[in-house]
Amino acid sequence: MSRRAAARLESFGLENICVYVAGKQDWLAFDLPFEGSLAETRTAGTSAIKDMPVCGPLDKIAEVRRRAEQADWQECVVVNETRVVLGLLEKEALGANDELPVEEVMDPAPLTLRPYFPWKSVMEKMHARKTAVALVTRPDGKLVGLLKPSKTR
Repeated sequence: MSRRAAARLESFGLENICVYVAGKQDWLAFDLPFEGSLAETRTAGTSAIKDMPVCGPLDKIAEVRRRAEQADWQECVVVNETRVVLGLLEKEALGANDELPVEEVMDPAPLTLRPYFPWKSVMEKMHARKTAVALVTRPDGKLVGLLKPSKTR
């Protein structure tokens, strides 16, 4: 929380107020540019595909399927109007009834990773979850990209 908010809470008699101070990890989590040894490391953010199909939760399956197929994809990331991730549609869900809204068949809890995750950790997490797709998001939930090791960037 900000210093201003902390001061206001203290004025109400609250104690042990924590003031948020952004650091290196926060910088990396927001997918901001970086230098040094980490710049040479393959990470979730540097490996993410940025131009994957996205759709809204109320879009109809038929339209989303058509757009995904035109882009040669079998997935579609479900986002809101500010690109906050709400879910993921994979191949099986894209085969649902044409008139269903996306929100009824999407996976509401896909694997999400921060941009700074090293590639080895990415692969371990994907293996542990038994998934071929992971989403890269910032701390505010906004989509950075999609990881699909079987698809090249």
